[in-house]
Amino acid sequence: MNNHLIKNIIETKRLYLRPLKIEDLNDFYEFAKVEGVGESAGWFHHKDIEYSKKILIKMINSKQDYAIVYKENNKVIGELGIFNKYENDKLMIGFVLNKDYWNKGLATEIVKELIDYIFTNTDHQQIYMGHFESNLASKRVVEKCGFKFYKKYNSPPNAFEIGNVVLIDYILEKPNDYENKKKENPSQFEWLK
Repeated sequence: MNNHLIKNIIETKRLYLRPLKIEDLNDFYEFAKVEGVGESAGWFHHKDIEYSKKILIKMINSKQDYAIVYKENNKVIGELGIFNKYENDKLMIGFVLNKDYWNKGLATEIVKELIDYIFTNTDHQQIYMGHFESNLASKRVVEKCGFKFYKKYNSPPNAFEIGNVVLIDYILEKPNDYENKKKENPSQFEWLK
């Protein structure tokens, strides 16, 4: 992706999603340095802020990564990536969240809003999400967002810093006539709430 997929800030009751910026470094390092956070996404926790700065700059330049901002304190509490997988036009969503904000429904909240944004504002008909087999919290987010099992496989060699893992990917397909159906029968789209 050469440009950000998301053209506007995506907002929920408690969060908003916007492109990452260098001013996010301290918040980014705060969650990236915690053991277990990065490892759940395939990378080792960061040992120092300089390493976090290098990674953050790469993420900013990729135009695929966004800051998850908690409205109450305007703090960056996570990162959400939207990247191509399988084929060039297939979107994959991944996220990492500050451990202090786990188990509050925040990842589910922002992912559901992102799904609605993608299906409403782009031509994409499918979205993918995945998790490591051992990451049951991410599995719950994926399922709450309405995704269905797609495939289970071993990661390619050297795909992740932490080594080889078993991955499970899921797919969500855009219903035909999405906008009208969403208005006419909101109960069919409970997974968006």
